[in-house]
Amino acid sequence: MRLTVEILGASVGELFAAYERALPKERREYVADLSREILWEIAERTPVDTGRCQRAWRASAEMIGSGGGALTNESDVVGTEMLQQSQIEATNGVEYVNYLEYGTHRQSPVGMVRRTLRDVAT
Repeated sequence: MRLTVEILGASVGELFAAYERALPKERREYVADLSREILWEIAERTPVDTGRCQRAWRASAEMIGSGGGALTNESDVVGTEMLQQSQIEATNGVEYVNYLEYGTHRQSPVGMVRRTLRDVAT
């Protein structure tokens, strides 16, 4: 069997350069979409008393890719773009978020972040 691939009108180098230009944009969009989904799921799993912690997760999700938007003093999102990596870091600055996640000697842990990340990984 013989297979011949012929590309007319563009060299392989030009095609590879076009691929390299498109890949970071696609990767960035995928990372942003996945990050938003994860943050919304974390918010859904966050127990609600006053709703502050849940609102901070949702505000972070809304900031991704929007250039700001729902900025609060209790949430933050930082995006980093490198040649081979797209990264988004979301912060929930509500002072008791760690107590909800990990628990205390009086309160069982909810583990909303760890459970969500575990579910995404499987």
